[in-house]
Amino acid sequence: MPISRHGGACKSTAHQPEAVWLLDQIGVQPGWRAVDVGCGPLGILNLLSDRVGPTGAVIGLDNEPRMLEMGRGVVADLGLQNVQLIQGEAAASGLPEASFDFAHARLVLINVPNPEEVLREMTALVRIGGVVAVQDLDWISWTCEPSHPAWDRLISILTAVRRARGLDVSIGRRLPGMFRSLGLVDVQMKAFAGQAVHRRRTRRLDARLERSPEPSPCICCLQSFVPNLGDQTCTH
Repeated sequence: MPISRHGGACKSTAHQPEAVWLLDQIGVQPGWRAVDVGCGPLGILNLLSDRVGPTGAVIGLDNEPRMLEMGRGVVADLGLQNVQLIQGEAAASGLPEASFDFAHARLVLINVPNPEEVLREMTALVRIGGVVAVQDLDWISWTCEPSHPAWDRLISILTAVRRARGLDVSIGRRLPGMFRSLGLVDVQMKAFAGQAVHRRRTRRLDARLERSPEPSPCICCLQSFVPNLGDQTCTH
C-alpha cells in the first residue's frame, strides 16, 4: 500500500481497517479536497467525507453507470452531503489538474491494462504537496500451506488468464518504483496479509461444480483442488 507526496521536483468495509490506517498515516485534514478513483458504489467515500468535514469536498470517480447509480443511493442513505459522484475514466478523468489535496485508488491498478496511465492521471490531479495513495494486491501473497499441486495449478491458470487480458498480478511490488518514476517523493509502503480457511467455501464450490455439465479449465482445476483443501489454511 504505497503512499507518497507530490513534490515540487517532480473496491468497502472488507478493507476498512486498512483504509482507516492509511488515512491516519496521511493525516487527511478538514477542508481537504479528495478524489477516490474507481470508487464503485462506496469505496472510501464515507471515510473521506468524515475526515474532510463540511468545509471539504470528496469526488467519487467511476466509469460504470450502474456502480454510480448504486453509489448515489448509498451516499444519500448515509447523508454524505460533501460527496459528489462523477462518471469518468481513471486514466482520463476530465477533472481539473492540481485541484485535489489527496487522490486515492483501491484495487484499480491490478484490474486495468494501463496502470501507469492511471497513476499518472492521479498524480496530475493532486496539487504540489498533496498526497497520492494506492491500495492494491500482489499475488505473491496467494500461497497455500501446506503446499498443494492443485493450488499451484489454479494460480497458474488464473495468472495466465489475467496476463492474456494485459493485467499484472504482480503490480503490488512494482508500485513504489512506479511512484518514483512519476516524480513523487516521500514514497512509503506497508503490506497487509490475511488468512482464510476454505471449509465452507469448499461445500459451495462443490455444489456449483456438480451443476456444471461441461466445466471450463478453471472449473476443472477447482474440481480437483477444492475437495482436498478442507483442512488447509491459505493466506491471501
